[in-house]
Amino acid sequence: EQFCNDLAEPLLDLELGYAVTSTLAITAFASLALDEDPVANATPRQFGVGLRGYTSEDAIVKGFFGARVIFDYTKSDLESWSNFDAGLRGEVGLQIDALRWLGFYVGGAVTVRLFRGFTFLPEAGGGIQVRFP
Repeated sequence: EQFCNDLAEPLLDLELGYAVTSTLAITAFASLALDEDPVANATPRQFGVGLRGYTSEDAIVKGFFGARVIFDYTKSDLESWSNFDAGLRGEVGLQIDALRWLGFYVGGAVTVRLFRGFTFLPEAGGGIQVRFP
């Protein structure tokens, strides 16, 4: 009923992945808000599992894409607010591998949450990827 276009609180995303091939990884994901959500009067927490693929295994600059199932556990004392939501997240981006074990990336994502209230959340971000043999 209402369209909101405000910026959300900043998030810290943590991801743990296991490469099943040289271009495909299974991932576990946690997104932790660094500030309180003004609507929920609570700090959002999201968790998810999914897949991430890369366009090349040996290129220094490569694209990536991913999809995951998201579970949102944002507890609130508001009566009309459900503490649980679920949805899907798709992502695309560009990664630069400075070293075999270190990469830098920028990308965008869209999360669609389904139950608490249908929400469509576009995101932009960047970060560092550290790999272990």
